[in-house]
Amino acid sequence: MSSLKWQRFFSGEILKKHSEKHARAVSKSKLWFKGFDEERIKDRKDPFATKVFQTSLWEHRTRVTLEDFRLSRSYFFGVFVRNPKNEDGSLRMYPCYLTNDRGKACSKQCDPFGHHAHVCDVTNKTLDHNHCRDIVKSMGGAIGFIADKEVVVCPWEKKPDVELVDPTGELLTIYLDVTLPALHQEAIKSRIDVFNRARAVKNKSYPRKDEHGRLLTESSCLPFILTSMGGLCEEGHQFLRVCRKRNPEKTKHLIDVLVTQHSRWVASRMRRALFGQATSSAVESCDHEQQQVSAQCARTTDFRTQPVKSSSRNTAGSMKRLKAAFFNSIENSKVDSQIGQDGEIFHPSPS
Repeated sequence: MSSLKWQRFFSGEILKKHSEKHARAVSKSKLWFKGFDEERIKDRKDPFATKVFQTSLWEHRTRVTLEDFRLSRSYFFGVFVRNPKNEDGSLRMYPCYLTNDRGKACSKQCDPFGHHAHVCDVTNKTLDHNHCRDIVKSMGGAIGFIADKEVVVCPWEKKPDVELVDPTGELLTIYLDVTLPALHQEAIKSRIDVFNRARAVKNKSYPRKDEHGRLLTESSCLPFILTSMGGLCEEGHQFLRVCRKRNPEKTKHLIDVLVTQHSRWVASRMRRALFGQATSSAVESCDHEQQQVSAQCARTTDFRTQPVKSSSRNTAGSMKRLKAAFFNSIENSKVDSQIGQDGEIFHPSPS
């Protein structure tokens, strides 16, 4: 930790210039996943997301295994977790191995980035949500609040996740509702829209005024929105600023625990979706040649992306936008290859 601080001190603005140069290069590039990478960079620039590289390691909750470290950082850095192309150059999709408690398996395919793992409709993020709620509740008590979870508040029909009461009476009671949405979704293209959609849902669940404009409750329920890429909403930053004024050391520890556990949740879902492993002990065995993968499971025999047919079934998590971007890049590259420097068109020679 101290060595990292000295590196940042001596590097000055070099690291910041490198990141800005990389962001400009991505915006001017012709990468087929350019739109996804631009939103990833914006979300990773969040001050909360950058704390994952500066956590202290004195507690077990701020440490992860080597496999979880590799998987989560690969997702955060936007690199391919598995081979992205087939032998013929087409986009390679992998079967999703996620299953729920009843044994139902996902019938959709997972992209080599692992984005589908966070939007798969077979399973939900209840365990991760409850874990995040419990962390905020326990650390809120350590900061100096009287913390409780799943409290009944009139006239709200839904229970807020965390209630934080100020014993000094200086602050109103703080209610938090934890949400863990995926950054890359099918119908939502920007991180701002992801936050706005989550806020709109929370405002309906926790109204402050009735239909006539009369005030129902003095306190409002703040959304605590943490995306799959690690970005935190403005309300979450506001809550952390209040905690930092109360107890800076405990607030720093709260952030360290949250960002570390968030990376574990990301790695766990990606491991289960792409490799079918509930633990991180055998991830490397699934990363060998295609023959070994095919022999391990019959579902891995065909990874080619098929044209999506129009159907009335639920298409959530099918990653159509990612597939369309890849196919459009192929078509554009074919057209560009037939155009010369001066604009002349070279027709393909007959075979």
